[in-house]
Amino acid sequence: MKIGELSRRLGISVPTLRYYESLGLLEPPARVSGRRRYGAEALNGLRLVLALKRSGFRLSEISRLMPLDARTRTREEWREIARAKVTELDARIAKLRDARTALTSSLACDCEGRAERCALVANTTGTLR
Repeated sequence: MKIGELSRRLGISVPTLRYYESLGLLEPPARVSGRRRYGAEALNGLRLVLALKRSGFRLSEISRLMPLDARTRTREEWREIARAKVTELDARIAKLRDARTALTSSLACDCEGRAERCALVANTTGTLR
């Protein structure tokens, strides 16, 4: 399939596909008359990339994980990777909850821009990392 069709089927832009290819997340496709032609393996590989992105993995992490097939990675290795990502996500969620709590408490603030009277400042002092 042409790059435009692959783009439409996955719901991502053509420049994004080219970027993923430049990162090595997508095998360089065969070319027919100078145009990229992708097969089912490209579609499936990109579906995996997108699933990993939705699961919280950064592109740099995904590039180290690819390919994720039975010949290169054991189930237990994947479980270790997934557990580490869950732990990282839990820490990020906790920080976001703290940020939400601080912002919510600041909604009733009447400090008029004075830091010494500001509920947001009082709730975040010493907790920024």
